[in-house]
Amino acid sequence: MPAPTRLEQVTHEVRADHAELRVESGRVVIVKRTMTSDEPVVVTVAFAQVRGAELRKPTRGRSGWLHVAAVGGSPPPPSELAAASDPYTVPVTGRNLRAARRFVKLVTDHVRARGLPHESPGDGPRSSSVLVSSPRPAVPPPGAPTPGGVPGP
Repeated sequence: MPAPTRLEQVTHEVRADHAELRVESGRVVIVKRTMTSDEPVVVTVAFAQVRGAELRKPTRGRSGWLHVAAVGGSPPPPSELAAASDPYTVPVTGRNLRAARRFVKLVTDHVRARGLPHESPGDGPRSSSVLVSSPRPAVPPPGAPTPGGVPGP
């Protein structure tokens, strides 16, 4: 059995006003309280299902977010409004930015050490549930012969 990664050894938290991310007992737990329900939304992801983490840093006047990419999870949110309703995303402000950065590093090192398929914002599809990028059709460069023998545009 491989040596445990730092993610598997630590207890870590990223706390926000209405959400919290915890690393504990072999899993990542995200708890979000919503305005529309009395019950919080709880998402639990085993370390073996974690494929990455995306951090969108806060900017002046806007909060950022931390999204956990997981098998069967949701794609990274395209906007601040979408991030607020995504169960795999925790808001990030200046107060919790350092903890969010540390979590991203822990996840990145864990994925690399375990040889898990990693998903980052530039890798193929943006869905966390799809881990293999679809092949793109080959497009010949300009001036190259096409299958019919006629040079391309």
